[in-house]
Amino acid sequence: MLPTPTKITRVEQETKTVKTYYFDDQSYAIPGQFYMVWVPGLEEKPMSVSGTRPLSLTICGIGPASIRMNEYKEGECMFLRGPLGKGFRLEGKSVLGIGGGYGFGPVRYALLEMQKKGAKTKAILGAKNKDWLLRPAAGCETIITTNDGSSGKKGLVTDALLGLFDSGEKFDTIFTCGPERMMKAIAEICKDRKIGCQMLLERYMKCGIGVCGQCVIGDRLVCRDGPMFGIEALSFADFGATKLDRTSERIPI
Repeated sequence: MLPTPTKITRVEQETKTVKTYYFDDQSYAIPGQFYMVWVPGLEEKPMSVSGTRPLSLTICGIGPASIRMNEYKEGECMFLRGPLGKGFRLEGKSVLGIGGGYGFGPVRYALLEMQKKGAKTKAILGAKNKDWLLRPAAGCETIITTNDGSSGKKGLVTDALLGLFDSGEKFDTIFTCGPERMMKAIAEICKDRKIGCQMLLERYMKCGIGVCGQCVIGDRLVCRDGPMFGIEALSFADFGATKLDRTSERIPI
């Protein structure tokens, strides 16, 4: 599978550093799957799907490659390879989506797909401050939290989650994507309450198809066995703790 030049049809500025790109591509990808995006002269990076028909990718400019991606304009082409990986299992009659920062992009897509199935949806959208909040999912009741209280409730998404449980809310499954320590805390809460939890994990990827081994977590590969993992991720010693960088050196998360 080679990177394919794909025309950008629309660009939406979601925050100062996050843009959602819409492409001339009507294929379907499961929420939680990803595309490898090649930036000539730099590298390929995995980007989670935030919508299909048309395909959309929500990209945060935080490193050389993603900053370059966010310089692309409508009418230009990005080089895409995918969809890849295993996405969310779209099941349940009542679901909760929890997103941290730009991790809400694929969660938003999953919630919209669940609405089409007739499921009851609710969301918790968190960020360190109001400048990092993405657009909420249409038609979905959303609780907003910020670390500094600049928008919504002051606190963490886990505070809001515990508040929902304390008020008697019940969910068949929880979709989440964002900082790994956040997802680990959510998984531990879900395990205690015997609720299904589906997390999108992130690791540095070189191939995206299970060959290079760069995205190892526990005894799994994020690109091949994920990026969606359930409660079993709590058994991985490196979950929420360490990861490999581009030189294969293990570094703290």
